[in-house]
Amino acid sequence: IATVVERYTTLTGKMPMPPRWTLGYHQSRHGYFPDTQVLEVAQGLRDRNFPVDAMWLDIDYMDEYRIFTWGPEFSKDPEAMISQLREDGIRTVVIIDPGLKVDEQWDVYTEGLANGYYVTNPDGTPFVGVVWPGDSVYPDFTNPEARSWWGDLFPAVTDLGVEGIWIDMNEPANFDSNNSWTVPDNVEMAGDGTLMTMAEGHNLYGSGMAHATFDGLVKHHPERRPFILTRAGYAGVQRYAAVWTGDVPSTWDALKTTLPMMLNMGLSGVSFVGSDVGGWMGGVQGDLFARWMQLGALSPFYRNHTQKNTEMQEPWEFGSEVEDVSRVAVQERYRLLPYWYTLFEECSRTGAPMLRPMVYEFQNDGAAHTLATQAMLGPWVLVAPVLEDEATERTVYFPKGTWMELDSGVVYEGPGLTTVSVRLGASPTFLRSGAILPRQQVLEWTDETP
Repeated sequence: IATVVERYTTLTGKMPMPPRWTLGYHQSRHGYFPDTQVLEVAQGLRDRNFPVDAMWLDIDYMDEYRIFTWGPEFSKDPEAMISQLREDGIRTVVIIDPGLKVDEQWDVYTEGLANGYYVTNPDGTPFVGVVWPGDSVYPDFTNPEARSWWGDLFPAVTDLGVEGIWIDMNEPANFDSNNSWTVPDNVEMAGDGTLMTMAEGHNLYGSGMAHATFDGLVKHHPERRPFILTRAGYAGVQRYAAVWTGDVPSTWDALKTTLPMMLNMGLSGVSFVGSDVGGWMGGVQGDLFARWMQLGALSPFYRNHTQKNTEMQEPWEFGSEVEDVSRVAVQERYRLLPYWYTLFEECSRTGAPMLRPMVYEFQNDGAAHTLATQAMLGPWVLVAPVLEDEATERTVYFPKGTWMELDSGVVYEGPGLTTVSVRLGASPTFLRSGAILPRQQVLEWTDETP
């Protein structure tokens, strides 16, 4: 299997090494508004000894949802907010959607219109859908000139200090239920020189947006590694972006599906993957949030995110026990950053996922073939997150060999099943015989010390 994954990623592309800060904990919410709330949440994390490397801004920061703009009601001085966060070791990531507001007074819209950079109806007129700004047009990311133009728009945010870009709604989404919530199949695109319809190019759209964004960040900030998170993409999107599993509900069923989703993504070449910790919609209960924070700490991408108009979802919102459990999970993630960073480097060379299904490491063990409730972090660490409500114990399968529980030092012999206690604070983690596990002291952010 490892050879198949390596050959597949040789064909579709390897993940480049990301900035180290992206391996840390990220805090986000649809609804942080205004900028003072962003700063208050960041300070709350610092005051409560939660390591954190990034604060994320959803669509609320924009001026009437025009991308590459800053709303005056959100912040009178966004550069000062970004600078204040950075002084405390926290990067800023902003969302950028492909739907551009139809606005004759907005230079970004009119420039794209004048140059023919949007996807079109069969009669050659720009297709107009509906996204957050209302009537919206969509850049044609299969047009190399449009990709270049798109990349040149990013200094509007990156020159103020933004270091990460979150691209969303790039399926591409369209709030028209008559067209299955997406852009119609007969819409046309340039196809890099060969005219194509959206029916042919639909799955390429998200990857094209990631490609154009990546090239723009490299062009304007060659001194640093780009970081992009995307919701959509095609084979090879790992060349440009990390991916998250989308707008999942805050339910135990959603938590259970998250681990196999991430494992399958890793086998598909997309290794830098994570979920909305806590779930995105419906509001999360304390026990579920704690377990999701533990799973997040085992995910290559680790971000707490939820929708607007739900209960607040910062780690201290659920009482002291959940706060303590969450803090331990985040701190353990930071202790293991040397190991994580090594796995990322291996992935960049070979395509090997950081988070691996058991069958990846134990292909000749039939009992490992369908396990989806536990996984391997690289070749040496077995993790068995708790994915069931009110669980007090769980079963762990150990392949052949000797395994040591990381916290207690208790040793188990495989192959075989073992039942372990899983109080709320437990996130069962086991070292494989022969492991050397590099760790470090807990930091407040990834480059706090050399």
